[in-house]
Amino acid sequence: MMPTNYDPQFACVLIDKPIIWTNYDSFPHTVTSHNTAHSLKEQFDSGTIKPNDNFTHIFHNNGALTYTDKFSSIRGMILVVDDPKLCPHSNQVSK
Repeated sequence: MMPTNYDPQFACVLIDKPIIWTNYDSFPHTVTSHNTAHSLKEQFDSGTIKPNDNFTHIFHNNGALTYTDKFSSIRGMILVVDDPKLCPHSNQVSK
């Protein structure tokens, strides 16, 4: 059965700091940005992330971005902030 979401589905990351997506599933996945007004500045596509592999990205602009998996209907959201108080959790997402 294919997973139904990223874990966590919503993540926070500090501007200019790396975020890492790790594929803990037995199927390949992608992390691909949607075309929104803000994401046009921050387009990204992991390409295929094989099982037990990962993808790292650094965001350079504040804002909220949505992303999806090209192989399934999995969706997620990233909030990019410049204040560490707004983003206390680690910069890791898994599937």
